[in-house]
Amino acid sequence: MAMARRIEESRCLNSEAKPRLQMSLHRRLGQQCASTLTYFSQKGIFTRM
Repeated sequence: MAMARRIEESRCLNSEAKPRLQMSLHRRLGQQCASTLTYFSQKGIFTRM
């Protein structure tokens, strides 16, 4: 739930006014997504798809 709220906040950010904050937010979300993908691929979940 907190994750969804953070994604909504990143959507609402104005990239013209706050590019640095948005970049750090996207980088943090990207790291979380990459670690999640690595975790699932290690568990062998994507081999079925």
